[in-house]
Amino acid sequence: MKVNNYPVKLPAAGDRLFGSDSNGDQVQFDMSNFSSTTYKVYTALLTQTSTNAPVAIVLENTIGNIVWARDTTGEYLATLLGAFTNNKTYLMINQTSSGENTFSVSDVDRLSLITYNSSGAAQDNKLNKTSIEIRVYN
Repeated sequence: MKVNNYPVKLPAAGDRLFGSDSNGDQVQFDMSNFSSTTYKVYTALLTQTSTNAPVAIVLENTIGNIVWARDTTGEYLATLLGAFTNNKTYLMINQTSSGENTFSVSDVDRLSLITYNSSGAAQDNKLNKTSIEIRVYN
């Protein structure tokens, strides 16, 4: 069969590829450790109103089911057991128009997000489709 007649797909873990190595020898490549990225990602738009937990519009999620909760005024927790590897978790968040946010790793199970008003006090109602990204590197 001609190569052009085979279906085209992206390699995944467990796949096997046939080809030539750097010596020109015909070999079978084991793709069991194949990964197209070096990290897992959670990208979302967060909105928080009144005393409710933040609500996420999830754009991409390869990390797992993160649960958002309101801890106290302006302070929120993202929880997923064992997901946030120490020294391998990278967090990004857009700033709000009237105040700042802090987004940090509390421990391997939890992230902390705090929203502030322009006076520097923690305050609710500051997230309105605010973009966040969590990356956990391999």
